[in-house]
Amino acid sequence: MNIRSIIHYILLGTLSLGFCIPFNLYGAEITVQLLNSNNKPASNIVVYLLPLDRQVQNSRTDESIKIFQSEMEFSPYISVSQKGKAATFINNDDITHHIYSASSENRFSFRIKHNEQNTIDNLKSGQTLMGCNIHDWMSGYLFIVDSSLYSKSNSEGKSFFNINPDGRYQLKYWHPYLGNKDANYAKEITIKDNEIYSIVLHQELTDSPTQESTENLDFIKDY
Repeated sequence: MNIRSIIHYILLGTLSLGFCIPFNLYGAEITVQLLNSNNKPASNIVVYLLPLDRQVQNSRTDESIKIFQSEMEFSPYISVSQKGKAATFINNDDITHHIYSASSENRFSFRIKHNEQNTIDNLKSGQTLMGCNIHDWMSGYLFIVDSSLYSKSNSEGKSFFNINPDGRYQLKYWHPYLGNKDANYAKEITIKDNEIYSIVLHQELTDSPTQESTENLDFIKDY
């Protein structure tokens, strides 16, 4: 009898005695629930996990995130991706935009006409504030993390992760309008099995700015 057969019979015998084998072939399912200070769901917040035990991470398959310029707004207002990936800007407006960022790690500046696309490669970690030199009320954020484990909280304030391998991770979240008490949040967690982590923000998020002109400037449509 070979080794594989011996292991097979041991497993069968263990199961027949009613024991459960403590391993998860598909990884642990992790839910992070974010609530504001009034215990209501906090949506559109970047949530990410950083491995602390040198766990090998797989690269995300979505090579390039898409950031649209639509109705003279950045959509989505907050985008998140992994370090080294690309961001593709797509202009759905019937006017030209001049997209730029003066952020130290991800500087760029380019004009983009109606239905054109422009891709920024090899994004660096950190937050990047974006704007338009022609329509100065337009703004948006690009947040780049050094991890493949990231998400944005949904309308229920939840983010979902499949963690494999398990071990120690640092749980962090980010939003450009977090209060001072929440801006540097970091919590070490040990993941072994399915778990729900609930976090209540110390302060209310301030409102994101409205991406619209305060004046009725018809001439901007000529750009």
